Amino acid sequence: MSSFRPNILIVDDEEGIRAWLNSLLTSSFGKNGVSVFRADSISNTIKILGEHQIHVLLLDHNLKPSPGSSDLSGIESIPEILTIQPHLQPIMVTGDDNIENIAKAFKLGASDYFVKGQPDDLLIAKIKKAVEFSELKALRSFVGEDKPGSKPIWPMGASVAWKRTVLQAQNFSKTRFPICLLGKSGTGKTTLANAIHKARGKQWFIDLNVSAIPRELIERELFGHEKGSFTDATEQSLGFFEKAHEGTLFLDEIGDLSLDLQSKLLKVIETKSFYRLGGTKPIHSDFDLICATHRNLEQMVEKETFREDLYFRITTLKLEVPSLKARRADIPSIVQGLLVSVSEAVRYKVTLDDFPPDFIQYLMNTPMPGEIRGLYHLLAHVCTNIQPDRQGKRDFKTWRRFVDRSEGADHDSKASPGRRSAIEFDLSSPKFPGVKSWLDDAKNMIYSNAREIFENDIGKIAKALKVPKPTAYEALRHLKKKKHRY
Repeated sequence: MSSFRPNILIVDDEEGIRAWLNSLLTSSFGKNGVSVFRADSISNTIKILGEHQIHVLLLDHNLKPSPGSSDLSGIESIPEILTIQPHLQPIMVTGDDNIENIAKAFKLGASDYFVKGQPDDLLIAKIKKAVEFSELKALRSFVGEDKPGSKPIWPMGASVAWKRTVLQAQNFSKTRFPICLLGKSGTGKTTLANAIHKARGKQWFIDLNVSAIPRELIERELFGHEKGSFTDATEQSLGFFEKAHEGTLFLDEIGDLSLDLQSKLLKVIETKSFYRLGGTKPIHSDFDLICATHRNLEQMVEKETFREDLYFRITTLKLEVPSLKARRADIPSIVQGLLVSVSEAVRYKVTLDDFPPDFIQYLMNTPMPGEIRGLYHLLAHVCTNIQPDRQGKRDFKTWRRFVDRSEGADHDSKASPGRRSAIEFDLSSPKFPGVKSWLDDAKNMIYSNAREIFENDIGKIAKALKVPKPTAYEALRHLKKKKHRY
C-alpha cells in the first residue's frame, strides 16, 4: 500500500525558482514518488486547483498580481485557495524572515514557511510533515468548525473502546493540563489532538513531528534563531515555541526527542519562557501542550532513554488511542468517511454501497498495516485502479485483485494468504501462547483467507496452498466448527 503519491504545487513568477523546487522535489521523492505542478500566477493556481487534488502548496510570499488581472498577491490569496481545497497545506517561500509578514501568513492560513537560503533538507522535512497533515485532515475522522471556540463535532463510533476514548478526550479538553496521546501510528492521534485544541478554543494549532525533522535541525525549529547565530542564519527566525503562543503546541513522536532536547523542553514547560538560538532576551510563550507517541515511554524511562521528570510533566493526562483491531464495529463508518475524501481525489463519487458485502467483511477481519492511514491508502489504491467500462460503469466486485496488488501479493498465483495478513507476537510477553498455539492460529488464518478468496473451492485452495485435497478439506471442516477471529 505504498502507491500514494503526494501532489505538490509550486507557485512562483520566476522560472528559475520553479525549476529549482521541481528538481529538489523529484530528487528527494523520486520521479515516481511525487507529482509536481507549476504555476506562475494566482489565476493559473486556481485553475490547477480546480483540476487536481493538491496536498502541499509552495507559494511565493512576494508573488505580485498579474498586470491587468484581478489576482490577489501571494499571501492575500491563501484564504481563497483554502476555500477551494480546505485540506491543502500552504507553505510560504520567502526571501526574507520578516516577523510581521510571517505572522500575517499564519493568520491567513499558512501552515509553515521557508526562507530561501536555508538548508534544502529543512524544506523537504517541512513538505513531508505538511503532506502527512494534509492526509490526516482528509481522513475526516473529525469534523469541526475552524473558528476558535466553536463546538467540535466529536467523531461517532459504535465500539466501546472508541466511546470511552471520546469521553476522556471531552473531559480532558475542559482542562489546560498537558495531554499525552498513546497508540500506534495511523490511529488518528493528530486529528484527536486537533479536536481537543478546538474544544479548548485556542488560537493556533502548531504541530511538529519530531521524527520528521533531521536531528541537527530540530532545536532551531523549536527555539528559532537570531540573525547571525550560525553560518546560514541570515535573518531572524521564529521557532515553534514562539508560534504556539496563546495556542496549542502538538509534538508528535515525542519519544524520538534526544535527551539533551528533552531537558530543554522541560525547562520551557516549567518556565513558559526560552531564548532563541543566539539570543539574549527571554521570550514568553503561553501554550497548551499535547504530545503523542507510538513508543512505550515507561520502558524508555526505565532504560534511561527518556527523562523521568519530563515523562511526569507531559503525562499529567494520558489517553490511549485504540487501534482498528479494537474498533471493528467502527470500520464501516470510518470507511464511509474516508471514501468522501477518496472521491475528491479520484474525481468520481464512490460510497460503501458501491462495494459488495464481502469487501467490508474483508476490512473488518483483516489486520490493517498503517491503521486508519493504511486503510485510506488501500481505499485510494482500489478506487484508482477500478476503471470504467465503455458505458462508464465501474465493477467494484473486482476489488480483491487490487487489494492483493496493493499489499504485494504474488501475481503468479491467485492467492497469497500469507502476504495478506499477519499474526503479531511478542516472545517477551507472558501472554505469548506458545509455539503450537501460535502455529495453529497461523494455519487457521491462512485457510480462512484461502476460503474467502476461492469461495470454498477445495481444489483451488489445495492447489494454492500446495496440500492434498483431503488435508485442505479437514482443515476447513475444523475451521467451521470453531469460532475463529479471522
